[in-house]
Amino acid sequence: MNREERKKKIENFWYYYKWHVIIGIFVVIIAAYTIHDAVTKVNPDISIDCIIDKGIGYSSTDAIVADLETNGGIADNNQDGNIKVAMTLSQTGRDPSSATAEGSMMEVVQLRMAVGEANIIISEPYILELYEEHDIFDDLTAIADEMNIPQERRYMSYDGTKVIAIKLDNNEFMTKQGLVTEDCYLALRVLNLNQQDDEEKIRQFENAKDVAKYIIK
Repeated sequence: MNREERKKKIENFWYYYKWHVIIGIFVVIIAAYTIHDAVTKVNPDISIDCIIDKGIGYSSTDAIVADLETNGGIADNNQDGNIKVAMTLSQTGRDPSSATAEGSMMEVVQLRMAVGEANIIISEPYILELYEEHDIFDDLTAIADEMNIPQERRYMSYDGTKVIAIKLDNNEFMTKQGLVTEDCYLALRVLNLNQQDDEEKIRQFENAKDVAKYIIK
């Protein structure tokens, strides 16, 4: 086969099969990315939802995560050899300016509160009031008593029988991050039915209590 014949054969191949080649390359790239992501992805040992309108920004969440991963007593709950905190920041959705192309931020908040897996929730009274009836907040009375939290920093349940959140305004941890927030509270999320037999989720839940103490002190 001479040069002219080879050239014509290549040109014919590309004419008839160029889209097969392009799609094949695209599939290989996607597969490589997926494999790389699966191999390098680090799953969090503790997850935190921060649902608040003011006082905490994205630069603040980075500082909080760095502090907790270094000093916050995070255990290797997923036993992968890494210590990782995942923190998601959302607005409460009451501010009209928080509307997005996907809908209001409140819809995002509703989804996270309904099916989210955050161990720690940092939020404001509006959210606590809105979701208390769903029984998603753990009883922090023992932690509040152990740490001598004054009554004015305890957010009580409707019936007054338990502490469902502890106020963080100007506490040591928040001040260290350079934050001055109003009506900022910390709550712990209870395990849902699907998590109660999951050993990793149980470890996260128990470890979240220690992390909460570090934040609250």
